Amino acid sequence: MTSAWLDELTRFTQVLDQSQQALLAVLRQRRQSLQRATVLELERFNEAGRQSAQRLQVLSVWRQRLIADAQRDGDHGETLVEILANEVTPATEVLRGRLLLLQRRFAEVQREAWIEWVVTQRSSAYYAEILDLIAHGGRMSPVYTDQPLTPQASTGGVVLDAAA
Repeated sequence: MTSAWLDELTRFTQVLDQSQQALLAVLRQRRQSLQRATVLELERFNEAGRQSAQRLQVLSVWRQRLIADAQRDGDHGETLVEILANEVTPATEVLRGRLLLLQRRFAEVQREAWIEWVVTQRSSAYYAEILDLIAHGGRMSPVYTDQPLTPQASTGGVVLDAAA
């Protein structure tokens, strides 16, 4: 592993760190906007989220190139952390630590995205039920059930585990 490769990896981790922090902030702000039902804020945060996602896609390509370069130079490993484990030096250990921190933050990003997904899916299902009730004059469609809709019948849900 060359010093030029380590320098590029250092730049990569700095850019990834900034991008993850920005995305996490957007997801948290968007969740707050969902709670407040602030449409203009949601639109603004949706655009910021799209831009963050595009940056992460570019970073994913950069990561793949770093891995391919290291493998071509004879370093073994499928991930940057594994590649850095081939040569234990103070510089590689610092970079490994940063990458592990970035992996933990990515888990936070995933959690925020899951929360948002669950909230939006449940909200969508709730409003679909409301529209169905309106369309059928306050009665459930006979396709679904012949019993009237009660508040208890529409509040069910499933807890999703992102690790599953």
